[in-house]
Amino acid sequence: MIEGRGLLNKLLCPGRIRVNRTERTVRIGITIALVGWGLLVLNHCIYSFWLASGPPNDYPNVWYQRGIKDGWLALTFIAAGVFVQFKWVTVKNNWLVRVCSLSLVIGMVYPHAREFFLIDQCLDSGGSWSVEYFECQH
Repeated sequence: MIEGRGLLNKLLCPGRIRVNRTERTVRIGITIALVGWGLLVLNHCIYSFWLASGPPNDYPNVWYQRGIKDGWLALTFIAAGVFVQFKWVTVKNNWLVRVCSLSLVIGMVYPHAREFFLIDQCLDSGGSWSVEYFECQH
């Protein structure tokens, strides 16, 4: 058995935690995979924002929207990697985890809501929405 007393363990669960080595190894493996994937998606997010504002291209609005989606997706993967380190009972009953989870859900919905309202505003003003350029054309 391993006793965990790291900073996150102290923050989320003040009592002692005991887990067996196999479970701990699996949790660490899943965390490495999720955080690694999150960092890869974050890299694509940064690249998308760079393309949106950096070199001249035909689709800056498309790259900006892609950067927003990838940014929230990366944060979700990284947070999931952190949450995997704790027992379900601890994660389920902690207010900090609930706030983080709610923030991530709102963040994942934001790009889709933004896209919906941009399209709606365009169509209401009499324009036509260009999916290819992600902008309103009058």
